Amino acid sequence: MRQDLLFARANDLFKADRHIPRPEALKGPWDKWRSRLEDAAAKQPLCKYLGVKTPHGYEPDPEKWRAQPGQDKSQMTAWYEWQLVSRGTSKAPHTVGIRVDKVVLDEPLTDEKETRRGPRDVPHHPLKHSCPRELHFTLEYMQGFADWKTTGAEYVGLSFEGDRPAFQFELPDGGVDIQENPV
Repeated sequence: MRQDLLFARANDLFKADRHIPRPEALKGPWDKWRSRLEDAAAKQPLCKYLGVKTPHGYEPDPEKWRAQPGQDKSQMTAWYEWQLVSRGTSKAPHTVGIRVDKVVLDEPLTDEKETRRGPRDVPHHPLKHSCPRELHFTLEYMQGFADWKTTGAEYVGLSFEGDRPAFQFELPDGGVDIQENPV
């Protein structure tokens, strides 16, 4: 008989879309993949796992994915959305894709192009230098990021130099490409 001991913090269970984790021993292979794909989003602030693109939207369940002939499911692209951040002049959602095997596989991957260990993080974090330009941030994103960083923290805005500095509830540069600004 196999036993798994699982720990979950109570404060994490009350957040949106959180649940008591299921032990790995009780999961099938597709459940493990989905769990790892969702966990990659949960490790990031305001990131949501969408799934693989289909003609009708996104399919989050790996068991239902349909791979192209000659392709296995690990070579498909999983999509994530950085919530409350939009991209470009059309203000499209900031969605990013990553190959499934780079997130779900535990064993080292070695081929002629790369050698690495362990799963990767969701790419193009909006506040890192590696993200694309023309990102539009909202005040809600900053508040959510502050709360994610430290539970109960609050984004109060900007304070400009002067005789009587006061906070103004706004974002630097109107919320466009604020990665370089200290807040």
